[in-house]
Amino acid sequence: MRIFPVIAAVLPIFLGACTVSSGVLPAGPDTYTITEKVSPLTGGSTEAKRVALTKANDFCAEKGRVFVPSVMKEGGYDYTFKSGNTEYLLTFQCRPRNP
Repeated sequence: MRIFPVIAAVLPIFLGACTVSSGVLPAGPDTYTITEKVSPLTGGSTEAKRVALTKANDFCAEKGRVFVPSVMKEGGYDYTFKSGNTEYLLTFQCRPRNP
């Protein structure tokens, strides 16, 4: 039973490494894009969507602006395990708040 503590300690590190992000990239005037890729084991495109939307919203909020999505798309089908989409692509704008 000594292996269980090792698995419990290593598993979160392994699962955390199953996420890849492009980060927020400029795509035009007040327009940005972000791509998140999450392993099917940790939620696939559903989790990637949550992460991308949260990062985009936080990015705009830090600028004192409002997050407005323009293109929202799943992608990156996992053909190896046939487990569905693993990516989420988001293009958005940070617009001024209405007075």
